[in-house]
Formats: sequence, C-alpha cells, structure tokens
Amino acid sequence: MKTERVLDRPSEIETVMGCNTLDCKLDQSKMHPDILKAIKSIDNPEVQRMLKRLSNFGLGIMVPHLHVDDFDGFAPLPRGMVQVEEDLQVSFQDATEMNHVIPVGWRWAEDEAEVETVMQCFRDDCGGAGQ
Repeated sequence: MKTERVLDRPSEIETVMGCNTLDCKLDQSKMHPDILKAIKSIDNPEVQRMLKRLSNFGLGIMVPHLHVDDFDGFAPLPRGMVQVEEDLQVSFQDATEMNHVIPVGWRWAEDEAEVETVMQCFRDDCGGAGQ
C-alpha cells in the first residue's frame, strides 16, 4: 500500500491506495471486491464529474455497505436491507419494516432510486417515533 501524501492534521484528507479518504489504510487483500472497487472509483474522472454535479443539490456519494466480521469489516448492503441511524447507533433492518424514518441515502435499483439509509425520526410531525 502506497501513501502518496501524509498530512499533519486529521481534518485534512490523505490520499492512500489512490482513494480520497480520511483513513483508507485497509489491507486491500481482506476487502470485499465490490467495496474495494467502489472506494477506488472515486478517483475516476466520470465519478468526479457526477460528484460535482450532485454537490449542486447538497448530495454526495457513499458506498452502500453493512458491517461484518470478515472482509475487513465491510460488505455490500444487500437489496431489501436498509442502514438505520438511530441515537448515534447504526443497525441494518429489512426495508419493509421501516416506520417513522427520514431517508438520507439512496441507490439506483433497476430503473428507480431505492432508499438505502434512513435516520429514525423523533419529531411529532413524522409520526412521533421514539415516544
């Protein structure tokens, strides 16, 4: 693994493995191939152009993933499963069981956008979840 530049402040980004990340010092041989491909794709000029266009809408790019014991801790997020952020905790749940959530992440599925990441909503105007 080659570090092209190491920066002094943690808030800066260092370029490792050819990917622009805060900390991309993972053993590539242990990573799931789809996750590795996604991480490396951020350096692709086409992806950079898409990211720039998305930023005009306040959007970004993420890798749909879940946390596992192998593959260096990450695997592709299976279809039908949603990453749920609630009370500073992340869990992975069946998409059909979602109630009182705010979608914050999507991916393309066949011919439409599909929610992949949600935050639990605790406000009264979204059904009063958490009460």
